[in-house]
This record gives sequence, C-alpha cells and structure tokens, in this order.
Amino acid sequence: MKIRNLLLMSFLCYAVLLCMTGCFKNIKRKSNNIKDINKFYFSYSTSNYIYGSVSYDIALENEKYILTIKLDNVAPEDAVKIEINNTILENVLVILNKYQVKNWNGFNKSDSNVLDGNSFNMSITEKDETHISAHGYMMWPENYREVKQELDELFKNILDENKEN
Repeated sequence: MKIRNLLLMSFLCYAVLLCMTGCFKNIKRKSNNIKDINKFYFSYSTSNYIYGSVSYDIALENEKYILTIKLDNVAPEDAVKIEINNTILENVLVILNKYQVKNWNGFNKSDSNVLDGNSFNMSITEKDETHISAHGYMMWPENYREVKQELDELFKNILDENKEN
C-alpha cells in the first residue's frame, strides 16, 4: 500500500512539473502592450497657481495626428499644435509599453491628507476602442516618474524642433 501511494504521489508530482515547464508555454497570455493609439492625453499639475499644469494631447483630426502641447504657466489657448508622424506615435508607444502603462488602467488614488498637492490624469484610447484611464492626487502608479520624465523629454524635443522650422 505504501509503495502504491509513493508511486502515485511521484506520478502526480511528475505530471505537475511537466505542466509547469511545458504545457503552459503554448497558452497565449493577454498582452500588456498598447498596440496603437487613437487618442492620447496626459496631464499633470505643477502648482496650484493658474495655468500650473502641463498637458500633452494626441488626437486624430482629418486623417492626421495632431499633438497639442501645453507647458507649465501657459494658458490653454496658447498651447502649441503640431502635426506629427507615425514615428512619434511609435516613440510614445515605446515609452508606454516599456513601463507597462496599460497596467495603470483603473488607477484612482488620492491622499486626502494633502490640501495643495499635485495630480495627474491619463487617458488612452486604442484603435480597437480599448480605453485606459488613470488619475491620482499625490499618489502615483508604478513607474510614474519615469514615464512622465520620458514623455516630457520627447514632447519638449518635438516642440524645440518645431520652433526651429
């Protein structure tokens, strides 16, 4: 009886190990990558003063992608609009996917103990109408600082290049 139980347990352990190492390799996992962008919006506050925020908005208008950049201490009506190409969209996707921003979907946290802090808001719509949304007040999702920094750098470089032309 003990040998039979020992053999049965050995067989079960072997079967579990097989499944863990090989059986699940062919199962497709849901991708955490954003595949394409139909609309993108990212903003964050920098102070509680009027116009104390930065925002980047990419929207499809008349079959062209338009990037609207509103920098800190700039009125919304003075934001700069720039037509962008697919390379810039791909650069945005690289940043978003590098830090798995799709996992931010549903992030909605705030620190109610802070009365005059900073906030952020992000909204992405993919071409298949998948919507990703996140916002926070004095609380940020994983890798927020890196995403913000890389998007700032990318969009400010585009703005500088546009001023030169």
